[in-house]
Amino acid sequence: MTSRERILAAVQCESPDQTPVIVYPAGEYYSDAAIVKINRLGNVGSSPRAVLAEILNPFARAFSAGVNLNAVLHDDPAQGEKSLTDYISETQSEIEFALQSGADGIFYRLQGAEPKHCSPMQYGGHYLEADRALLERAGEAKINVLFLECGPDLYFDCLTDLPAQILAWEKEATRLQVADIRRLRKGTLATADPEADILFGRNYGLLQPLIQKSAVEAHV
Repeated sequence: MTSRERILAAVQCESPDQTPVIVYPAGEYYSDAAIVKINRLGNVGSSPRAVLAEILNPFARAFSAGVNLNAVLHDDPAQGEKSLTDYISETQSEIEFALQSGADGIFYRLQGAEPKHCSPMQYGGHYLEADRALLERAGEAKINVLFLECGPDLYFDCLTDLPAQILAWEKEATRLQVADIRRLRKGTLATADPEADILFGRNYGLLQPLIQKSAVEAHV
C-alpha cells in the first residue's frame, strides 16, 4: 500500500497493511501524510502520501496575529463581528484553494475550545458554528483531519460531532483516551495510542515504539 492508500483504508474502516502514521509538523520522511502550509501546495497529485493543507481555525488565525478577538468582541461588538467574519472568510478561501489545488483534504487546527482562551459561552457563541460550517465546506475531500490543539480542559462535549473523517489529538496534552472517544464519536481516531486507527503525534521518536509494535503485529 502507498501511504495515501493506507490512510484511506483507515478512513473507510478497511484493514491497511499496517497502522498509518501522521507526524505533525515534522513528518517529512516518516509520516503517511504530508501536512503542507497553504502557500506551499504544489503538484500534490504525484505524491504517494496523502497531502493535507494546514488550516488554522478562525480563533487560531486571530491568536497567531496577536489579536485578542474575545476582547474586541466585548469592547466593540460591531468591530469584533466584522473581524471574526474576515477571519472566517480567509479560512474559507484557504480551504477552497486547497481543494482546488488537488490536496487530499485539510488538517484543521482547532484552537480556542478551552478555558485558557475562551469561556464555554465565548467559544460556543462565537466560534463553534463557524468551525462546523468551515469543516462542512471541506466535506467533499476524502481525508480531513480535525486536530484538537487543546489542553486537558478542552470543551470536548461540544466538539464530538464536528465533521471530519479523522479526529486527532495529542494524548499527553489532552489526556483523552481512545476508548472514551469511541463511545462518543464514530469515525477514524488518531493519537499516540496502540488502540487508535492512526498513530499521531508531534514527535516521531515517541511514536516509534508504537510504530514498531504495529509493524510486528501486521506480519504475525
